[in-house]
Amino acid sequence: MIAEVIMLISLTFFLRVLPKFINNKINGDTWYHFAMAESIRNNNFTIPKKIDGYLLPNTYDYPYFYHYLLSFLNLKQRIKYERVYSALLDSIFVVTAYFVFIYLFKILNIENSLAFYSSLLLSLSPTLLKVSMGPRAFDATPRVLGELLVFGFFIALFYFFEEKSYLAYLIGIFLGALSLITSKFSSQVILLFSMFIGVVLNSVAIVLAPFFIFMIAVVISKERYMTILIGQYQHLKRFAKITKNEVEFIASINRWEEYKKFFKYMLSFQIKKAYSIFHTKLMYLNFVIKDFEVFLVLMILVFLNVNLFSSSLDFVFAWFFAGLISFIFTGTHAFKFIGEADRYLEYAIFPTFVLLTVSLGDNILWLFIPFIILYIYNVFVYNYSSRYKIQELYEATDFIKSKYTSEDDKLLGLIESNTFYHGEILTGLKCMAASEFSTESWGEELWNKYYQPIHPIRTNDFEWIYEEFGVNIILVYQPYIEEVMKNYNHEYNFNAFKEVYSKNDFVVYEKL
Repeated sequence: MIAEVIMLISLTFFLRVLPKFINNKINGDTWYHFAMAESIRNNNFTIPKKIDGYLLPNTYDYPYFYHYLLSFLNLKQRIKYERVYSALLDSIFVVTAYFVFIYLFKILNIENSLAFYSSLLLSLSPTLLKVSMGPRAFDATPRVLGELLVFGFFIALFYFFEEKSYLAYLIGIFLGALSLITSKFSSQVILLFSMFIGVVLNSVAIVLAPFFIFMIAVVISKERYMTILIGQYQHLKRFAKITKNEVEFIASINRWEEYKKFFKYMLSFQIKKAYSIFHTKLMYLNFVIKDFEVFLVLMILVFLNVNLFSSSLDFVFAWFFAGLISFIFTGTHAFKFIGEADRYLEYAIFPTFVLLTVSLGDNILWLFIPFIILYIYNVFVYNYSSRYKIQELYEATDFIKSKYTSEDDKLLGLIESNTFYHGEILTGLKCMAASEFSTESWGEELWNKYYQPIHPIRTNDFEWIYEEFGVNIILVYQPYIEEVMKNYNHEYNFNAFKEVYSKNDFVVYEKL
């Protein structure tokens, strides 16, 4: 067993860090979380109410537990070890699943070796390794820790349901509360899944679990979770009213028009255009690849005459269908604001593998072939999406850091669609950075003026930014500027600035 655990940890870890050694890039979301950890560290390891270092008012209303853990590393260490955080957390996830597989398969009289094979396949899971909306396995964001804690919550509920252990129930409630102060998405999963599972299994205790989790989260966060909850409500409200309708790459997801375009391009052999739509727009179709194991379970349930009846699988079935129904439900335009639909399938990955193993038995080993192919595909997509090498960004920001040291110097970054939280922590200068989670704290008027014509494209009125905020330095990544012009017909004019640095497509402008 020890050898199997070591093998699972090694494989899971290796699969997730390998792409970072091929092309070490840091996602824009990751820079945000590093910046929040830095704000906690600079505030004597306490959670600040406001985020320092940024010119737009930002309330710190994001869950803080992951940031707090990262704050014990200094910034240099945080960046140095960035590639390993999610890999370590997923290793814990897979090993925990291994022991639960052993427990469950013993109840079901399934060969014990299949617990190891199922866990090996779980480490290769396309759903956990896919490149979809938002970073996961290859990037250092709270998402993986949040999923691990939610997994612990549902495993505890499963044990409570099977063994009537109220100690397991209490442990699950605590893990659920930790997940709420780690990741905003966790609260949505816990609420939707618990309601569905509790109703299906006729369990009042499971239905009430989200309420107890909320109460514990408020207590252990010293009521700070209320700030998080208000921020989440404001984000969902804005998403429901504006973002899902006006932001093109969100509004077009799962639209019937996009499906028609896809088949039109396929029939005319415009494969590149068809693939682009398939990968980014057709969530109800591309899950066949991105969440291949979920699709496979559906095919088994629909077309194969496999007897999966067992009272010990009641919770597993309810858990699986909670994820599947949430995926379908939130993929519709009306409920798109509740979150990226395919993420819900990640939270149902354990019951997916249980059903795969129970259905296929030893034949599950054949899945190594498609899983490896899909892993190679995801690594390719991940690295293909890279804009620039991290060293090139460091060189540009090092230039700014050495040349501009006055408190009067203010920075704007136009390097990618993600908000520019890189600026303050890499240059030490106050900069323009706007989080979509805190738009309410700085008002619609300011939001609409800064983001023109549409989020995430920033205003081209640099004179206004200079007069309003004192921004006199702009860092530009030229391919991003060209992409904005091509896709949005939105042109940036730097006539009032002079070019002082140009290297590796990075350009630094200074106000004349």
